[in-house]
Amino acid sequence: MIRLSMRRPVAVAMTYAAVALLGASAWRNIPIELLPDTQLPRLSVTADWRGASPETVEAFLTAPLESAVQQVRGVERIISLPIGVGQVRVSQYVPEEFQDQNSPFLLYTFTGPYTLEALRNHLNEVVRPEIGQIDGVSEVFVFGGRDRLLDIQLNETEIAAIGLDPVTVSESIADLD
Repeated sequence: MIRLSMRRPVAVAMTYAAVALLGASAWRNIPIELLPDTQLPRLSVTADWRGASPETVEAFLTAPLESAVQQVRGVERIISLPIGVGQVRVSQYVPEEFQDQNSPFLLYTFTGPYTLEALRNHLNEVVRPEIGQIDGVSEVFVFGGRDRLLDIQLNETEIAAIGLDPVTVSESIADLD
């Protein structure tokens, strides 16, 4: 004689129900990133050269940059650009679809009992490089405060006596940056 017990099917059904509930609970508790990793393998290179003609920019800025970029695989040497070229900036290319995810993640206000110039200088020389070394930080921007200001008053008769004009002096000072 064979006896069938109702306990075994009930236990199996309870086990399946418990597994299903655990699965549903785990699915609800899976963390979802608000800003998924959207790093793309492209860079954007930007440089400016104040006062240079388009032909000069093409010959002495664009062409050297393009030839340097074409050889990026195992970069061994980079030749500097002509005097007067502004700072060359390399940043990741981000398509328009992802621009909203490219906004700053954290913003800090830096205060202290110092002048605005001293605070900005400390941020640029100490804080910015340290934060930039943190893994995952792509760019650190410092804004606000005041940059150092150099106020120059020219005596036009004296500079004319040595063969200079205010525009030439201004351009020479701008090239020092």
